[in-house]
Amino acid sequence: MSILVLGAGGQLGQTFRQILTERKEDAAFADRSAIDLTDEQNILDGLNAELPSVVINCAAYTAVDRAEDEPELTHRVNGTAVGTIAKWCADHD
Repeated sequence: MSILVLGAGGQLGQTFRQILTERKEDAAFADRSAIDLTDEQNILDGLNAELPSVVINCAAYTAVDRAEDEPELTHRVNGTAVGTIAKWCADHD
């Protein structure tokens, strides 16, 4: 089983990296520079390149004060990207 952790540069992603590395799990870690959640094709390309058995999405737009000023970006990261990831997972069992 291979695991892909998205949002690996954030606090939650770093915690998953530590835990999975300590457990010697077969895991890959992607931060924003590796898989850009604002770009649907980039998400699909990244998932297809890794072909993980499990995807753990630790990524999120969390700047609450700025989210009001950037609603489209917030929705792409916290909504559209999650749907894209979920559909890819469903299509790949």
